[in-house]
Amino acid sequence: MQPPTDEGSSKSRCSTPLAALIAAALWFEQDARLATGLLVGSSYLYGALGNLWGTRGRHPGWMLMAAALILIAFAVGKSGG
Repeated sequence: MQPPTDEGSSKSRCSTPLAALIAAALWFEQDARLATGLLVGSSYLYGALGNLWGTRGRHPGWMLMAAALILIAFAVGKSGG
């Protein structure tokens, strides 16, 4: 007997933090942007480190998440002015 699979929901869970960051950049004030950037950034950092450790660096997913982290940090730092 195989465990039930939930094939459609993993895609929406992965894009939810990114959608929250985009919404925060457009509609929220500076403090909310910073808080959202920290929340999304920490989840991407956790995912990147888990991917790096779990695949022992043999999968490019951790590099892509690290690139997203750099973009998040740049956007949060730039939105101050």
